[in-house]
Amino acid sequence: MRQTAAAIDIGTSKVVCMIAEKGVYDGFNLLGISVNEYAGYDRSGWLEPRELKYTISSVLREAEKQAGRRLRRVHVGVPGDFTEVILKKASLSFGKARRITQDDVELLFKRGENFSAMRDYSVAHRCPIHFLVNGERKTMDPLNMMASELSAMVSYVLVNKGFMRSVGALMESEGYVIDSAVASPLAQALAFIPAEMRDRTSILVDIGNRSTSISVLKGDGMLYHNSVRIGGLHITRDLAMLMHVDDEIAEQLKRRAVYGLSVSRDDVYELLPKGSSRIQSFSAMKVQEIINARVDEICDIIKKELEQSGCILPEYVEIWLTGGTSGMRGIREFMQKRLNRGVSLIQPKSTRLNKPEYSSALGVIDLALDNITQEEVPLLEQIKQIFKK
Repeated sequence: MRQTAAAIDIGTSKVVCMIAEKGVYDGFNLLGISVNEYAGYDRSGWLEPRELKYTISSVLREAEKQAGRRLRRVHVGVPGDFTEVILKKASLSFGKARRITQDDVELLFKRGENFSAMRDYSVAHRCPIHFLVNGERKTMDPLNMMASELSAMVSYVLVNKGFMRSVGALMESEGYVIDSAVASPLAQALAFIPAEMRDRTSILVDIGNRSTSISVLKGDGMLYHNSVRIGGLHITRDLAMLMHVDDEIAEQLKRRAVYGLSVSRDDVYELLPKGSSRIQSFSAMKVQEIINARVDEICDIIKKELEQSGCILPEYVEIWLTGGTSGMRGIREFMQKRLNRGVSLIQPKSTRLNKPEYSSALGVIDLALDNITQEEVPLLEQIKQIFKK
């Protein structure tokens, strides 16, 4: 029987549940998909806790109904706002030269897991950036090499314990338990940024509804990650305030507009408000000015984050753009000019979920299935798969 997994991805404005089984050769087959919008969260916590409980229960039940099966264990995608990355060097000394084993690698990883200043976080992923054998030979696969000393630069991806406890309690009340925590930024990067691009270093920018996450990746690990409280909702509220309209009309204007497009004073956007028979006209130039100002600010924040990351990022290092706001027309081209580096839009190939806003959930279920597969193969083979390039 093929491996099957259920994953739930909690974003800033929607909750996505997927049930999938591992494909015959590669990839996976989606058996059930459910998406529900909810109020989201801010720094103080869930905006509507009761609504979230209903939303989680609803998406799980609907996905199970489509899949025709009940799954008690669920993998949870942890958003960038509740994810931290710590890059550390860990070392082992053997005294005399001998062959490096898998147990040595595991001990090396454990040696670096001392996060006294991060007590509110737990380790979800341990990703080697590279190994150093005898202090001089750099490699991605140290197994069976003769050495008296082994060190590694390890990317530890941590998730917030409070977030996991909160989600775990809500799920437990509905009869589910958490199988594992999956950091959404890492999951979607591994799923959608080609390995050869990550090997050269790549940047993932996820512009959600309430926040934007910026991550720098190298190989299968993360060098840097941070989230800032600015996103698509801020554009909507700017339009609502300055165009003197409600949020619903502002959201329609945001979706109608094309970022960076040159418009004249006579150009207008025409909308038919819900429940009205009168078409309303809005100055396209004013709408564009409002949108461009906020996207400019987002670009300035991205630039500042990359400068403060401490990572070496030549201009050839590309940005991979995702999140709900990245689906707005023209934003890729606008940001490419503004940030002075290549920008690619993550576009899932799934015919049912082919929008950037679903890349996070698809990445989470993909990584969850990979973890299940690794649990079923011999341990030595697992290590070989981790370091295979």
